Amino acid sequence: MSGPGALVTPPPAAPRRVETERMVLSAPGPGDREEIAGLLGDPSVGRWLGGTLDPVAALGALDRWSGHWAAHGFGLWIARDRAHGRLVGRGGLSMTVVDGRAEVEVGWAIVRERWGQGLATELGAAALAVADGPLAVRGVVSFTLRDNVRSRRVMEKLGLRPELEVVHRGLPHILYRRPAAGA
Repeated sequence: MSGPGALVTPPPAAPRRVETERMVLSAPGPGDREEIAGLLGDPSVGRWLGGTLDPVAALGALDRWSGHWAAHGFGLWIARDRAHGRLVGRGGLSMTVVDGRAEVEVGWAIVRERWGQGLATELGAAALAVADGPLAVRGVVSFTLRDNVRSRRVMEKLGLRPELEVVHRGLPHILYRRPAAGA
């Protein structure tokens, strides 16, 4: 049935707020600006993201993340510690193009002082649960620089497997893929 009065099924949407054991994940908002600028301006974090961003560029990234939520019904969350509310990172699902193909990527960036505590794995697992559940995404990718051993370990813990080498933003990356259930 089409035309006036036709039932239209809205596209699936991710929850804008998710709680994990140690984090509250929420869609980005204006109150996140200063802390995100700090995260994306940190050279130790930027080393793995293709460089640091100045505060203006970081705000532009935050605006793009908000726009992604509006366009796709899912996106990157801001991750805050449940105990004290401070920023611990950002991550979730986003549309990306890798090697000429549109893909859904699971990704994360954690503040330097919280590295090695399993937060990236916890955040990634929450994102994959949403991909499998409300979004029903068939297959998810993640990619990182070849020498980012920590992120590669997280990808493997999440069930993603190395698939191929790709060039992303002019740098060599390893693409990992988690096939759809039953694939």
